[in-house]
Amino acid sequence: MPAAVDMRHALANLLRNLRAGLRLAFFRPVERLAFRMDLPQLLLLFLLSAMIDVAGDSLRVDSPRVFSLFGAGSEFYSGALLLFTAALVALINRQRDLALAIPVLVLASMPVVQALHYTLIIVASRPAGLPFNDLLENFIILWIVVVLVRSVAVAFSPPPVHAWLR
Repeated sequence: MPAAVDMRHALANLLRNLRAGLRLAFFRPVERLAFRMDLPQLLLLFLLSAMIDVAGDSLRVDSPRVFSLFGAGSEFYSGALLLFTAALVALINRQRDLALAIPVLVLASMPVVQALHYTLIIVASRPAGLPFNDLLENFIILWIVVVLVRSVAVAFSPPPVHAWLR
């Protein structure tokens, strides 16, 4: 029974994090307290991100599709880079909790960006395509960068002087 309660609690927190992540990704007001930060959330959000990438990659590749573990390398690399950068920011600012807060905020805000990115890739690959594909791709990259900066700024507690510059 306790394991079922823990799983329900973790899934409720995941939904809460995804709702707060949507607010973060669409530049709505959101505070760090809107997120639930713990290791199960970090793992669940990382798994969700990986599942979105696997689904998106499988939709954009023609048949026959073959699943390969070699594709996991980019997931592990981006995850390690996120964790390393968060740890570095935490050490520089002497706020240990940022090492967990930043990855949770980033991963909670990225599913909508990932889903839209894959949708644009799939639509652009169709014969009609998209007229402004390069412009849309650059917009997605800019959106990702701005969301990353906003995630770090929201993660600071209390916000240091010149938080946005850091």
